[in-house]
Amino acid sequence: MSRNLKVIPLAIAQLVTAGAFSATFAATAMAQQQGADAGGQPMERVEITGSFIRRADAETPSPVQVITAVDMKNSGYTSVAEVLQHITANGAGNLSQTFSGGFAAGGSGISLRGLNNNATLILIDGHRMAPYPLADDGSRSFVDISNIPFDTVERIEILKDGASAVYGSDAMAGVVNVILKKNLVGTSISAEGGRATEGGGETTHVTFAHGMGDLATDGYNAYIGLEYRHQDPIKYTDRLGRGDWQSLDMSRHGGANKALGVITAQNTAPLTLSPYLLNPNVPRTSGADNSAAFAFFPGTACGSYAQMASGGCAYDDPYKEIQPKTENINLLASLTKQLANGWQADFKASLFQSQVRLPQGFSNFPSSYGTQLEMLSGVPPHYVAGTAIPAIRVPANYPGNPFGVPAILRGPIPNAPARNITTDSKAYRVVAELHGTAAEWDIDASLGYTRNNLSRQSTGGLNVPALNAALNRASNPYSVYGKNTDADMANIFRTVSSYDTSELAFAELRGSRAVAKLPGGDLMLGVGVGSFRTELSAPAMPNPDGYTNGAYAFGSETDTSAYMEFVAPVLKNLEIDGAVRYDHYSLAGSSTTPKVAFKYTPSDSFAVRGTLSRGFRAPGPAENGNSASSGGVGSASDAVLCPGGYRADGKYPKGTVIASCNESLIGLTTTNPDLKPEESTSATFGIILEPVKGWSSTVDLYQIKVKDQIVGGPLSGTPVRNAPEPSDCADGNGGSTICTPSIGRIAYYPATPINANSTRTRGIEFGTRYRFNLGDYGRLKTEFQYTHAFSYVMTIGGVAYQLAGSHGPAGIGADTANPKDRAQFDLNWEKGKWEVAGSMHWISSYDLTDPTSGQFNCADGGTMNGVFPTGNTPDYFCRVHSFLETDMTVNYKLDKQWTFHASVTNLFNKQPPVDVSTYGSGRPYNLSLHSAGAVGRFVNVGVAYKF
Repeated sequence: MSRNLKVIPLAIAQLVTAGAFSATFAATAMAQQQGADAGGQPMERVEITGSFIRRADAETPSPVQVITAVDMKNSGYTSVAEVLQHITANGAGNLSQTFSGGFAAGGSGISLRGLNNNATLILIDGHRMAPYPLADDGSRSFVDISNIPFDTVERIEILKDGASAVYGSDAMAGVVNVILKKNLVGTSISAEGGRATEGGGETTHVTFAHGMGDLATDGYNAYIGLEYRHQDPIKYTDRLGRGDWQSLDMSRHGGANKALGVITAQNTAPLTLSPYLLNPNVPRTSGADNSAAFAFFPGTACGSYAQMASGGCAYDDPYKEIQPKTENINLLASLTKQLANGWQADFKASLFQSQVRLPQGFSNFPSSYGTQLEMLSGVPPHYVAGTAIPAIRVPANYPGNPFGVPAILRGPIPNAPARNITTDSKAYRVVAELHGTAAEWDIDASLGYTRNNLSRQSTGGLNVPALNAALNRASNPYSVYGKNTDADMANIFRTVSSYDTSELAFAELRGSRAVAKLPGGDLMLGVGVGSFRTELSAPAMPNPDGYTNGAYAFGSETDTSAYMEFVAPVLKNLEIDGAVRYDHYSLAGSSTTPKVAFKYTPSDSFAVRGTLSRGFRAPGPAENGNSASSGGVGSASDAVLCPGGYRADGKYPKGTVIASCNESLIGLTTTNPDLKPEESTSATFGIILEPVKGWSSTVDLYQIKVKDQIVGGPLSGTPVRNAPEPSDCADGNGGSTICTPSIGRIAYYPATPINANSTRTRGIEFGTRYRFNLGDYGRLKTEFQYTHAFSYVMTIGGVAYQLAGSHGPAGIGADTANPKDRAQFDLNWEKGKWEVAGSMHWISSYDLTDPTSGQFNCADGGTMNGVFPTGNTPDYFCRVHSFLETDMTVNYKLDKQWTFHASVTNLFNKQPPVDVSTYGSGRPYNLSLHSAGAVGRFVNVGVAYKF
């Protein structure tokens, strides 16, 4: 057995050695003669993703995976996003709705080959969709796959090859084409519901579809489909005690204790479940008795310093969630009409709505309030003078303050309303298509308009100046525990909202025909022209204090294109394909992208295929339009205002601006109109085997190299500073006083995106399918898919970093990591009224290193989030263990009308492996790869009725 097979779980390995597999690709028999079936009758020619020329042979020179509606139903999942995120070609940079803290919170994207979600083109019925209005990491545009309907999908075709020569920008890593149903007859109703056996996550999924007319007999078909899906949240408090993956206390392993409410060397005044007071003039020293600095309110959950010091004030945040509350409503109307002379018209209109509630945790008393950075379109980012509050304090005479000096409030604000961000995404789509034949040309014409309206609402936001003023009123100040007036509550806790839109309109005209006879068949030529226009309007959401300082992006761009392709069966067993496309972007300039491919079939049981192509990705409005985004880039001491650096004992020299000794640094990125498009070169080479009828296999090598990748440019070495304002300064005796330094605190470090990096990834994909006829015991179908990355090399500043099997590149899409191997094994058995389907999804282990972030060994790798700050990461955590998810579905067809089904995902309740370097979940596990483990076993049952 090979070394690679040894790392695959034993259950899969045994099946591999037995040869009981299936192909990942929807392959028709290779023995089919082009244009005719075995009986010599003309075969229907269809369009396969990756080419606009209709063909009879579904096994193209490019590797294409097909997921049918039956496959989706048997997966046990109830959303397109869940299905796509489990495919083996999905890699680093994918985005999940569970990442509540991202720039594009609420959206979900797929990343083929780990090249990020903006290098994967998402299509519906071969046409583009308007992207999600919010960009991933503030810069990468992507199509939100969480609001694509589930029940009206006929199939999903995944092209795992560069396809810019046919589709243009964004198809460097491949294409996902979601194909909706064209012919639906009768009425069907289905309902299903499920929940996690560990608690939480209740899901309801209801569908209704009604179709009239049959294309074959009536010449038309019209249908409507309505789908509703609701998912309740799963909280971390539902999973307490399940293992280290959900623990914030790594002290028992020699690491840091990051649990809430616990005193540590880094945090001598932790946030607890109840507020308390701190004396700012009493220094606190790690490991010492600091009780003189604390004052607790009577009757609170954390009522004394002794209780805090002993760990009795520790708690788990009841707001943090493993998966959020979501709701989807999808409505699709379709009309397909046969016209005279073989022409056909197709109209589709749809509304796909996705709502997500993302909790933001407690409203805590802030310790200070810095000068507000205001970011508005058309105005250079600027700080608003006079908005800084040096320290949020209660006065010396505040009820319960025993210190005789203004005191610091720590902890949550009692009775504060819940803090949530709710996103409501509505994707509108209207498309008209016309297909037919004229003068021996197969003609396809289409017009379409798509729009994504995103409403965001933030509730319970804290207006810090209003809170500070209310706490310091001379009479009737804001009460920590008493009842406060409705006017105070409305002024201090505010609801703010924003409205973002993304639009895309397109027009396309294509034609193809046979232009000559070759020894292997007709030489087919395809030509086409098209244009699409995108517009983005994504203003920043205002703060509760009235200032606007979030990311914003505005812009519009028009692409005009022309393309040509050919399919040349130069011999009966040799096909050569080619394509070239020209695109002109109004902002990014022009690109010409060619592609050539071949398929050689020396026998009915064996074929060789390969492709070579160029690709590109045009910069989006968030990169070269009118946009800005800010984000944390770490913390450090200000060499000017805190020349001695951070001191754990707090005893700074007189005049030191204390807050500048541990400054949270902000990077502010604005756009760069001089950006060039990213460019790629991709190649595949593979074989197709069908040694016996019903057993087919494919092996494909791939390589994709992307250059001129658009990344955030280096931060300027000279920061932009605020104007000098009164600040907390050291008095030289361990206490503080108010002073106004001669220079302002650091505001931000400016940066712009640049064309800098390059990435090259190489790998292999293996797929095999086998169908067994078991006679009286039914039929058995097996499928196996395996993807292995030989390398994933990112070059930054001329230095190449190998990231395959590592945690890099960090900072992209919730730090998703780069495992080398993913595998999926599917088993489907049918007999009479019964159908049983099982799937195993396996993700290999990976280590904590990320050379792009200076983490070259395990000791470095564990320090990313301060879990093991001394670099002493235990061997057990140096490598994130592999993960195997097992799913099962059972269908029982009672009669022609009634079908019952039940499914279980993560059947064996496998827990996620510990990952101490990831950050997206806030816990030491990787939410992009191992969320199924955090959710746990999930049981779903349902019924469908057709009439």
